[in-house]
Amino acid sequence: MKINSVKNIDVLVIANLEHASPRIPGLSQYMCSLNDHIRVITPTKGKNFKKRWAINGLNKKQFEIIDAPYPGDILQIIRRFLWCIGFTKNKSLTEQLKGKSNLKDQMNLWRKFKRKIPEYFLIRFQEVFGIPDSEITWYKSALRVANSEVKKKRPNFIISSSPYITSHLVASKIAKRFNIPWVADFRDTWSNNPIYPYSNLRRILDKYIEKKIISRSDLVVTVSEMYQKKLREIHKKKIIIIPNGYTSLSSPFKPHVRSSVLNIVYTGTLYEGYQNYTLFLKAFKNTLEKGFIEKNKIKINFYGKYILRLQELIDNLHLSNCVFQKGFVSREGAFEVQRNADLLLFFSWEGLEGGLSHLKLYEYLGSMKPILMVGSKIDFSNQKIIKNTNSGFIGIGINKISDLLVELYNKHFNERGIPYNPNMIEIKKNSYYERGKILRNLLISIRNHN
Repeated sequence: MKINSVKNIDVLVIANLEHASPRIPGLSQYMCSLNDHIRVITPTKGKNFKKRWAINGLNKKQFEIIDAPYPGDILQIIRRFLWCIGFTKNKSLTEQLKGKSNLKDQMNLWRKFKRKIPEYFLIRFQEVFGIPDSEITWYKSALRVANSEVKKKRPNFIISSSPYITSHLVASKIAKRFNIPWVADFRDTWSNNPIYPYSNLRRILDKYIEKKIISRSDLVVTVSEMYQKKLREIHKKKIIIIPNGYTSLSSPFKPHVRSSVLNIVYTGTLYEGYQNYTLFLKAFKNTLEKGFIEKNKIKINFYGKYILRLQELIDNLHLSNCVFQKGFVSREGAFEVQRNADLLLFFSWEGLEGGLSHLKLYEYLGSMKPILMVGSKIDFSNQKIIKNTNSGFIGIGINKISDLLVELYNKHFNERGIPYNPNMIEIKKNSYYERGKILRNLLISIRNHN
């Protein structure tokens, strides 16, 4: 039987779209085009949530948002207190706390220790009270709304999406109660995450809870080979890879317009210790000192969480007049920033375990702008994507990064611009629309098997 010949299906999704977007809306595009019905139980906040989650393009009859009220995670009470005493809402509280504790102390070790204190206590607070995660405060609301939705109309399938495991916990309860096939989507791993923040005792507890919850699922889906391998260490289940993707392509790449400044942009979270921005900035500094690049002709803008260590590095290297932290920007704003960039900056993943293809890279593909991937270690997974799509340049090591910066700088100002000749066939394979076909096929195969 052909998949497309199957009658329309009804899917109930349990996920906080503040975190699960653009993956869940993106994977739903194909199903919505076939007039399947997707109901998403998620907390909504503010009037512009559709814009934040980039779901305005989805037909609301096919992609329906069901609000499950959410008081905020377990850290909300701490945030409210800090806001009351003068902390900024739009900046990372952890970074602000580090800054507040940074007195003019010449003892480097003592200063570093003081900076770690706020983060230490926030993690310990979550370790004790955030079981299975910091969004456990959403559990009762989500369970109540999900129960009501199933009674209104029984779905053919349930899909839950993490890294916030509360979504899986709710889905497992509903799937068991009503005997509905359930797919657990892991956008990140849980108890054996490479950057797991808690103690070994908490890890043992999380591993036990994870096994118990996920044992009820019919299928586990994840985003990369690395995560598949990690999940197989815990779960004796079929685990399928559906990589991340981009929601839609930007307008075709425009002919180069010579500008007075080369605009290099990074958007999103930076993971300290796993993405080597220090190496990149030192390589950039080298090109300036050697006179290969003029400081007033290049701007490097970081959009996302403010990082105190990054700012100190910028200041220490005397780059504050050409490298900037711009703060948070909306998802739609990030797309606009990417479209207006000359070069999109991407850092290779340098953790102990490779094989992780980043959502950031797929978003960059959709922006239709050249990508500059940099780092100190080879990152086969992400390098393969860039090479297959012919979408950018790869610099591994400080010398190669410096050489690439000079080469691209010269092409921007002295030639026809930074070359960009993407392989559109390969790029389109990485769209969420194409990934959605895989997901729907899996759902139908589950139903046929059952």
